[in-house]
Amino acid sequence: MIVEWFQTKPLTLMPPNLIRDNFERHVESVTDFAHRVTGLSPQDAQVAFQEVLLLGLTNARIGLYSKFHDYAVWKLGYDDPRTVRLAYM
Repeated sequence: MIVEWFQTKPLTLMPPNLIRDNFERHVESVTDFAHRVTGLSPQDAQVAFQEVLLLGLTNARIGLYSKFHDYAVWKLGYDDPRTVRLAYM
């Protein structure tokens, strides 16, 4: 008997256009940031730099989608499209 390599596969398919419809896509490169702050005063440039560095700290919603998914499973079931969407979020 030959054992094949284990391959992980998703149990459900990702909803179409999930990324496009549910996530913001604003990516600023270091070069773009440098060009943006070139004309600013040192104080304004420092504020812009701090805003970029601290951007992720303002989002205190860690675990929120996990809770939403748990409730959706309980209320709607695993195969409901809304539950699947929350699972991928």
